[in-house]
Amino acid sequence: MPPADTAPPGSPPRRPSRIDPAELRERSLPSIHSKGASHEAHPTAVAVQVHAVRLPDSLRPSAVTLLLRRDKRRLPVAPYAQCVSLPLSYHKLVFDVLKLDVFQTRIITTTRIAQLRLRLADLPRFDGEFVHELPLFSPASPETQIGTIELHLAFSADPSAVDASQVGANGVSIASGDDASSFESQEQRDIIELIGAFEAARVERDREQAQLDAATGGSASSVSSASSASLASPTSQVPSSHSTTIDPIHPNRKLASHRTSALARRTVVGLTENTLGGLKDLAETAAAFLGTGWKMSKADLASAMLLLSDMQREHPTERTHNVVTDPQQLRIAAYFMDFVLPSYGAVVLNYFGYGRGFLRDALRINPDRKAVLDHAKLAPADILAWEFGLPELFKPNFYIAHDRRTDAIVLTIRGTLNVHECIVDATTEYVRFLDGYTHKGFAESAAWIEAKYLDAIVGWANSLKCNALHVVGHSLGGAVGALFMMSCMDHIKRATHPDFSVRGCFFASPACASMNLVERFSPHMDSFINESDVVPRLSYGAMLDFRELMVAAAGMLRNKALSRADRIAALHELSVELKATNKHPRIYVPGALYYMYKTSRVHASTSRRAVKQALHGKELVGNELVDELEPHYVVERTDPVLFGDVIIRSNMVYHHLLNKYDNSLRKAHDWLEEWSRKAAAQ
Repeated sequence: MPPADTAPPGSPPRRPSRIDPAELRERSLPSIHSKGASHEAHPTAVAVQVHAVRLPDSLRPSAVTLLLRRDKRRLPVAPYAQCVSLPLSYHKLVFDVLKLDVFQTRIITTTRIAQLRLRLADLPRFDGEFVHELPLFSPASPETQIGTIELHLAFSADPSAVDASQVGANGVSIASGDDASSFESQEQRDIIELIGAFEAARVERDREQAQLDAATGGSASSVSSASSASLASPTSQVPSSHSTTIDPIHPNRKLASHRTSALARRTVVGLTENTLGGLKDLAETAAAFLGTGWKMSKADLASAMLLLSDMQREHPTERTHNVVTDPQQLRIAAYFMDFVLPSYGAVVLNYFGYGRGFLRDALRINPDRKAVLDHAKLAPADILAWEFGLPELFKPNFYIAHDRRTDAIVLTIRGTLNVHECIVDATTEYVRFLDGYTHKGFAESAAWIEAKYLDAIVGWANSLKCNALHVVGHSLGGAVGALFMMSCMDHIKRATHPDFSVRGCFFASPACASMNLVERFSPHMDSFINESDVVPRLSYGAMLDFRELMVAAAGMLRNKALSRADRIAALHELSVELKATNKHPRIYVPGALYYMYKTSRVHASTSRRAVKQALHGKELVGNELVDELEPHYVVERTDPVLFGDVIIRSNMVYHHLLNKYDNSLRKAHDWLEEWSRKAAAQ
């Protein structure tokens, strides 16, 4: 008789019930890295030519359209003489789907007769020319194959190098100029014209600004305190709006400069350059995410979400029970929480119950600044920089202070609080960062701080003889701060003194770094996740897995023969399979990860009396800090790969609020101190 866990002969292999975190970490690289592409070197364009379309005689194809995100091209089927080029990026190669539709024209009507949805990551190679014969499916029944199409694909690392010579010896030519744009939508042509008008206006503004700077001797520094600015050395002054900063340690390293005045950068249509580019990136990401495999009614969507929530409740996030036992570690995190809380301003601080009162703060001059001084226990001269002003895309809101109690510079970055920062959050494309990849919106924001304040931070650290730089933040601020640290940490240490340390403490940071970056920098930064907070679990790859699970759940609900238990089991198996195959690669929360939760959540479905009876003389998990019957908060060390899935909970946004993080952290600290006193007394 075979063992109980062995599948019967002839049956399909069972999917694993769970994947070890170590295995997930090893599989964190996307599959395209074994096919001739990586975040460091990948093709930037692909030339596509149709060689043949084979369909039943009753169907007569007249044209083929190709759609990759918002890039649309149209090819005549015969005589197969034209070729088109589509731009590629690392993100597109990893995630995106090429939509191919075949049309038939009859007199005055055009009908879609066949389709193909080709996931680029499924192609065998990305480093040359290939001819593929691919199946065509019926639009009415997407699973029914009705023919084939033969495509010639030529990948190139230089878009301008993709020409007829690369496509083969067929004498074909790539559609370009008017021929290529003639198939673009009116919306795309409008955007191109808008960008052209903006560029002309920008050149004129730059010329006028250069003349003004020459007449006035340059623009003023945006550092808010003159007394603080004087502390920086001449080589570390904040750069002007048109200067290019030279790294004193590496003279060949240049830091791009950014303007700080939003009003000075308005275009003729009322949008800044950054905003226009960000909206375009957001539209492309939305088109890619919503345009494929995401069609269901509102009722189906709600039912699928409930089923997925039930599955996640029966298979919750795995806990490590590696509980923090040193109250000092939590006390340090709570100390920096006092810098983060007032960064949202006096109104938010009062809303959460930490302020002096709405009326009293409203009567103060500069209430937001004074809220920081009160809550973080700083003197007015300790504020070195204050960057809270008109919203601008990829320009984070933050302040820099000299903390005399720790003899350190503290960079505090605020989380999302306006529409511009929401766009930054939603600019989710994966882009190259150091020797890994990251979230584009957060990387752009971190680059703004680096370009504007890196040299000033070094100057302040040297002039004030500080021994450390602490970077802290909540939500978006945590991700931006982590990327800033990764990019600048080595430079800051070399530019100060050998014993200078750079540390990060982040709360509710979204996923923002590939696994190799997370592991490399985890000794230098700590990240905290509170209970059911969904934000740290969000990444583009996780959202694609979520989409696939939702579609599968909707299909299972339509199958009335399946019981609830069968649906949950099948959905869990699919979830494990998606992670095991790394179909949609994720990015992760940066740093050493800590999970905060209330122990009563471990057995929330059981009454306290029943729990006491069940636990009489035995333990729940074998850790007395968790098994204590009295409900309390604990903080445990955990693995970032355990927090890579989108979860559905009624409190998933509520637990993201900053005051909930402060509450969990301080209660965990207080209980741990009490437990330590009791343990010492015994």
